[in-house]
Amino acid sequence: MSHSDAMTPQGGWFTRWLRQFERRGIRMARDLNNEYMNPLTDTFPAHRKGELGDVAKVNCATCHQGAYKPLYGAQMAKDFPELQSTPAPAPVKVAKR
Repeated sequence: MSHSDAMTPQGGWFTRWLRQFERRGIRMARDLNNEYMNPLTDTFPAHRKGELGDVAKVNCATCHQGAYKPLYGAQMAKDFPELQSTPAPAPVKVAKR
């Protein structure tokens, strides 16, 4: 397959990869809304809610703001090192015989 074939809407490898990548972003936005934003509904004042009484929703533009990479590719991990490490698992008690 040539490079030009990969760029066609019929589904070259690049198109399939891009769609899969986009689906992950859509899933992430949906999860953020369902797990973080919706539970905050009661804490938002009435004037900050939408016409249906729901809170603002996260979408692609929340982070990307028209850029290919969120926040124009800013490296934020160095500012939040606690988010990079995984917590140690809790010790497991083993039953004695």
